Amino acid sequence: MGKEVVNPIFAFIPGLGAWTLSNLIPELQKKAGVEGGDEQLVDFLSFFMCAPYGVFRLQGKLNEVWEK
Repeated sequence: MGKEVVNPIFAFIPGLGAWTLSNLIPELQKKAGVEGGDEQLVDFLSFFMCAPYGVFRLQGKLNEVWEK
């Protein structure tokens, strides 16, 4: 990204980290040329409604960007 986005405070306030990542993913997808939808709210809510699935969903999108 060219800037520091991850902050150590995310370890203490996981919701803040989930919100930041869910808002950052579309920008990362655009830079990597990966097709992505406008699903920030779905990603954020899935983190709280079903934490394992929400984490899996966010990590899957980050992995997809990393592979490009």
